[in-house]
Amino acid sequence: GERSDWYRNIIAAGAVEIRTGAQRWRRPGHRVLDTGETVRLLDSYRARYPRTWRRLAPMIGFDPGAGDQAFRAAAGRVRALAFAPRGTAAG
Repeated sequence: GERSDWYRNIIAAGAVEIRTGAQRWRRPGHRVLDTGETVRLLDSYRARYPRTWRRLAPMIGFDPGAGDQAFRAAAGRVRALAFAPRGTAAG
């Protein structure tokens, strides 16, 4: 949510570093995804990786067996960020 420390820190000062696999980005650009983008992103992930979603969902506050309406309501409360190396579009 918007009150979590990590979210407030990134909004206030940006990320210091993002690592994913072997990639490492120092001071990446970022943007906040709007509600529609967040819902589509999570819905796409849930559809592509159903087994992983069942394990991940409870960790981020979702009922992995929720129907579409409950899922969309929960996803609408999530804040998501897109990151990209400096000088490229974030998202």
